[in-house]
Amino acid sequence: WILERPLTSMPKVHVNNSIVVVGASRTGLAFLETLLLGPTSEYLTFTNITLVSRHGLPAVTDCMRAAEICIPRDGRYTERYIKSVPFYYYVDIMSAVVIHIDRKKKCIHLKGGGIKFYDELFITCGQQFQHPDYLKDSMELAKEVESFSLVLLMYMGGGVHLTSGDPFARLFAIKKTVPVQRGLSVL
Repeated sequence: WILERPLTSMPKVHVNNSIVVVGASRTGLAFLETLLLGPTSEYLTFTNITLVSRHGLPAVTDCMRAAEICIPRDGRYTERYIKSVPFYYYVDIMSAVVIHIDRKKKCIHLKGGGIKFYDELFITCGQQFQHPDYLKDSMELAKEVESFSLVLLMYMGGGVHLTSGDPFARLFAIKKTVPVQRGLSVL
């Protein structure tokens, strides 16, 4: 073993800021790997890193091993590679789901009542988070279309028969389906 003099005089800084990474996606794993093993790892040691993910680090169970072998994966984070990187040594891994982020108190609330405080928060979810009301606009549009479905178009014998109480709704429906002149003659 040879230890060069410049390396002995370089101070190694221990960074004790609480870094919380939410999500074990490829981006999250790449971020953790860069923090721990990147070019600054010779000078900086991060001592308080936490990964919050629903299932912890991605791993393949025995029943899924055949699917893992047969289906090609893109990316570098295979099960074998994840086991070779010392994530378990440097990172506290919490198998949990984040349900609320409190920016003022700098904490995340976990499903089951847990709270994790942080100095720096990185959200690297693999799937896009969808608010429970993400379908609200679509459902309202569907209801409007249903209420508009009072306009009933029936093509019988070349004629258009409309049933609706609102003449403007009838005209709108006719403009969509037949030429305007024919629609005006029906009204």
